[in-house]
Amino acid sequence: AILSKIGTGVWTLQYNQNDNSGKIYCDDISRQLFAIGTDLSPAQCFDYVMNRMDEKDLSYALELLRTANDAEHVEQLEFTWDHPTAGNMQMRITGKFSKGNADGSLVFEGFVHARSSQDTLDD
Repeated sequence: AILSKIGTGVWTLQYNQNDNSGKIYCDDISRQLFAIGTDLSPAQCFDYVMNRMDEKDLSYALELLRTANDAEHVEQLEFTWDHPTAGNMQMRITGKFSKGNADGSLVFEGFVHARSSQDTLDD
């Protein structure tokens, strides 16, 4: 309840390092932040989110996913995202990699929120 009050969404990203495919499972707040329709499959959500990232940020995010190991550790990624109606937004994802699977996939579970002009890099 508190997360929705502060505009923070929860999501799970599954990424297969063998074929570079992914899936994103979003809660309602994440869907609102990214303007993701309920008609998109988890694989389509992954493509939709990644395709709207700033090119430089996308390159960094994909490199992070490709090189992550299955050690449980926390990562944070800030990126510019092209919202379909609001334009470029600064987003922050914080989460934990876990559950390395035999099929080459990792799971990244975490939080997402849109950064405001009142956010600082130290928060």
